[in-house]
Amino acid sequence: MTEEEYYRKIEEYYTRGKIIAICEAVLAEEIGIIAASRRLTALGLKLFDDHDADFITFVAVDSETDHLPVDIERTNCTTAPLVSA
Repeated sequence: MTEEEYYRKIEEYYTRGKIIAICEAVLAEEIGIIAASRRLTALGLKLFDDHDADFITFVAVDSETDHLPVDIERTNCTTAPLVSA
């Protein structure tokens, strides 16, 4: 195994760990599904370079809710745009 392959594997394991942590946070209701979908979409694309069947749902949720504020963005918004969405 070359040094480049070694570092690529380390990065892959790190990314997979992030995916697991986000999924566990969703199950523990520490993070919402929209925010999790946005993060999982980015990590899935990073890991698989294309749409993977396991990540299609997260890509769809991310795409359909990209106009909604979540996390810190939501605390800075008034409720009027959220009601009209």
